[in-house]
Amino acid sequence: MEFKDLPLHDGLVKTISINWSGKTAEIFLDCFLMPNQSAQPCSLTFSGISSINVPMATPWGESNSINMARVQNNIFQIELQSGDTLQLEATAFDFETIGL
Repeated sequence: MEFKDLPLHDGLVKTISINWSGKTAEIFLDCFLMPNQSAQPCSLTFSGISSINVPMATPWGESNSINMARVQNNIFQIELQSGDTLQLEATAFDFETIGL
């Protein structure tokens, strides 16, 4: 599945874990996988990380909901409804549901 096709819109970012020596980052989130169903726990893992930026300035107000996600030239951006944009420069990503 391509990054742009992941069910991230309106998903809720829970935690972000960085493995410095492994150059990976894992975002744990709740995603809406099916219409009209509850959000399910998922993980989004990035590998081959060379840069990561996780602002928490909340210019649009407090929110951990995902507005949109995009990738260009291995720069992955996840815009939150708070107005913050998580940005990771990585060589690959993996998306998995947890416990399903």
